[in-house]
Amino acid sequence: MRCRIELERTRLLALEAADQLGNKTARGIIAMAKEQIAAPNMALMVLDMAMQVHGAAGLLSDFVLAHLWATARALGIADGPDELSFENFGDRISSQQADSFKQKEKINKSE
Repeated sequence: MRCRIELERTRLLALEAADQLGNKTARGIIAMAKEQIAAPNMALMVLDMAMQVHGAAGLLSDFVLAHLWATARALGIADGPDELSFENFGDRISSQQADSFKQKEKINKSE
């Protein structure tokens, strides 16, 4: 059940990112960054649970789980480490907040 919830959560994040990117808002970029962090981590968590269910056999090449885990891990690293994604995500939010603050300040000065 936990895996199903995580899959649904990640699917909804992906749909939100697609919707916001389609609207070409700055929020779309942030939504995409969240999705880039959430999807690989969710895949690894689900695969880890599946491997634990299979016990030591989950690590063997008899099951595809070990290969899937290695592939998911490699894809998560190939996109850049999570820390870099978090840093970029934070920079984008800070930039948005600074722009918003400057606009409000400009409006207040013109009044």
